[in-house]
Amino acid sequence: MVSVDNTSLIQRICKESGLDGKALELLRARLLTLDNAQLMSEFSGVQGINTMGLEVERNSESVSQPSHLPKIELTEEQAKDYSIDTIESNISAAEQVVEAQDLGVVSEGYDKAKEFFNSDISTANVREVISNQKQGVQNLKYAKSGALSKRNYYLQNKERLKQMIIRRLYKIDSKSGDNFIDRNKGNYTREQFSAFLENYINTTVDKIQSLDSIKGMQHSLVMFDEVKEQEFLGRLLNDANNDKKKPTFRGIEGQGFEIKSNNIPIEFNSDEPISFEDVYKYERGTEYSKDSIERYKQAGDEMNFVTGAYNKLQQYNTIADEMLEKYKDDKKVYSDMDGNTYGGEEPSSETRKSQYLEFFTSYYAAKDDRGKSDLKSLIEQSKLPIDLIENEDGSYDIDMSAYQNDTQKNRAINSLLRLGKQNQQELFDKLLGGKTIERYQSNYETTFAAAMGVDNVEELSHTMQE
Repeated sequence: MVSVDNTSLIQRICKESGLDGKALELLRARLLTLDNAQLMSEFSGVQGINTMGLEVERNSESVSQPSHLPKIELTEEQAKDYSIDTIESNISAAEQVVEAQDLGVVSEGYDKAKEFFNSDISTANVREVISNQKQGVQNLKYAKSGALSKRNYYLQNKERLKQMIIRRLYKIDSKSGDNFIDRNKGNYTREQFSAFLENYINTTVDKIQSLDSIKGMQHSLVMFDEVKEQEFLGRLLNDANNDKKKPTFRGIEGQGFEIKSNNIPIEFNSDEPISFEDVYKYERGTEYSKDSIERYKQAGDEMNFVTGAYNKLQQYNTIADEMLEKYKDDKKVYSDMDGNTYGGEEPSSETRKSQYLEFFTSYYAAKDDRGKSDLKSLIEQSKLPIDLIENEDGSYDIDMSAYQNDTQKNRAINSLLRLGKQNQQELFDKLLGGKTIERYQSNYETTFAAAMGVDNVEELSHTMQE
């Protein structure tokens, strides 16, 4: 089924095409077989914007400039699917980083973690975060389909908290080389002390009523450094030793949770399906909003465009600069210790012209017609006494017969290179619509935070610095 944004694109392409009747029907039928990136490329083509080749590449396809990107409009179903797909994509990226120990990008644009990536990853903690987030996105899928009850979701989170605390009892301390159990068991055997603490943890967590508190504890446990983690475990042990008859669990920040009842809170003691929106709030730390998801997707499309446009500009500048620099090097005169000079010869203009045409062809890839058209415009703009001509085999050439020697012809080629760079930069600035790349990036990060929340990214970035 064609999505809403694809449908909008198809309608606009058909309208811009100027076709009618059978031709329009054939065009519409072909467009229905294309994906979003291919439709973007088609849309760019029918707009007829002369971009001198500077078009965004997304999955090797071109898209139009930000002002021509269609406004993102999603159904509730599409917005929820897109949020799930985004979460899964970020989790997958984090898993790849951990597996390869490649200290690289964790999330697609909102990469708060990268500043910490200067030491080996603590894989145990990261895997715990990834596992929790994978369970979270699975819960979103269940909730979306109505297959997750309020009671099961509540109990699942209690179990998750128990396991997170218990795991920290056995985590090896980086300084002492032992774990909390071995350091504090005293006269107990390891098995006795482990059973004592695990039983206390299971009992006390079972009695915590508030799901907000449970989720807050999960997040805080992840965000602890080693010192705070040991302080937390020390408080837990103190509670277990001193309050056996009427235990209280002072939690993460030391607040008391007096045990009164073993009952599940009324609002969760039901087989009624929990809503997608409620699970999203608990798992992502932010309210679900279709509008926020749409704004995030819009910002993502714009960021893709800007990134592609910048990369295309850099491609042009790199090759143009290399040609100009090589010409300068070829013209240099060198002297040896005996006073003999060499070098300084004028390079072959025919060779450089062939290189220039090859560069132009590769820059436009398969868009030969666009390449010819834009090269012709560039030559006309230069006001040089040269012409673009087409050979019998369909290739094109530059007629420089008005010049008498290689020096004059090479100067003309250099002028075209410099003018092309100037045009590319001016076009890039125009495509950005007066905004900077940093502004697009900031908007992307802001919309990500509003739509997807920041707790999960903070957890990944924190555990990856340990």
